[in-house]
Amino acid sequence: MGRSQKQEYRKPLSDVFLDYLDHPEAMFEGDIGILQRRYLKLTGCVYIGKEANKVEMEELESNKVETYLDINKFHEWVLSLKPKDVLPMGIEDRSTLKWIKDEIEQGKKLNYEHGAVKVLVQNYICNN
Repeated sequence: MGRSQKQEYRKPLSDVFLDYLDHPEAMFEGDIGILQRRYLKLTGCVYIGKEANKVEMEELESNKVETYLDINKFHEWVLSLKPKDVLPMGIEDRSTLKWIKDEIEQGKKLNYEHGAVKVLVQNYICNN
């Protein structure tokens, strides 16, 4: 009765080919000839995503550089340290260094992510 039907439009295949051939290339500057790569100029940084408002509060996982610790060399380095060497690192108690050395000599597993051992790991990575 008064119903309007949707009109479908189908693009001819020839128009699809012409659009493909004539499309502007965003990666290159210019229109004809040998084109040069277009270089981007960054104007700022915008955080997107559901965690975007927490960026300043939490350390980003992408900021972590994958560093693999050579445990044997690290242990040799720690065993060669003296209390005066670790004082600038913030390890003031001689017994802490002695305890870590004893753990290494006894073959016990250290927690490389905690406390004085973490400080030693960070200094080892930064200095080697």
